[in-house]
Amino acid sequence: MKFFEILQGKKANVEEVAGAIVDLENRLPEFEKAMQSTEKEAIKLRQMRIGGASVSDSEIKNANVKLESSRLDLEAAKTSVDELRAKLTSLIEAQREKENLEIEKAKKQLTLLKQEARKKLAEAAAVVQAILIRLEYSEQHFPNHAEGTSDMNLKEVTFFQKTEEHAVFIEETRRQLEKMDKELGPSIYQREGEIAHRESTFKNGSVESTFEELLNKARGDNS
Repeated sequence: MKFFEILQGKKANVEEVAGAIVDLENRLPEFEKAMQSTEKEAIKLRQMRIGGASVSDSEIKNANVKLESSRLDLEAAKTSVDELRAKLTSLIEAQREKENLEIEKAKKQLTLLKQEARKKLAEAAAVVQAILIRLEYSEQHFPNHAEGTSDMNLKEVTFFQKTEEHAVFIEETRRQLEKMDKELGPSIYQREGEIAHRESTFKNGSVESTFEELLNKARGDNS
């Protein structure tokens, strides 16, 4: 993408703008050299005329036109670099603002997901507890439990350690995990880790550091 298209408002991503900056910065010595050359020629002609040589007004005028043209070319290039840098800064700021909003949104979604998971866990645990009660206690020994008035010391679920059913429990747990991974995607623990990594990367970064990283990458791509 040509840099003037970006300056005229054509949509470009940060990598494209950084590439345009590097391309134009690499050409600045060319414009500086051209201006120095035309300046040297204009001065030489004036020296010759001052020294008595035959130099026409048109030659002086043409030299001045070339000098002014080369000066304007250099000025246009430098101004364009400044405008592209401002454009890149603006894009990075917008990009970081979007990333921050997405991180906060992901954290809120994860909080809701954890609440729902805890609810399902409580419901599932209640089923296990009910089965355990039916195995080891009569229902009359579980009065008013919903009101929290029962003082019976109920046996807690121990995940079948040291029982004949332990192997069945482990295998079914593995099967359920594989099913959940397939149906639900990454676990809450994995999602927490991903969000934490994104948040850490965001907090440790800045507009300035991102700006330099993009330019360094563009310079590397052009080398």
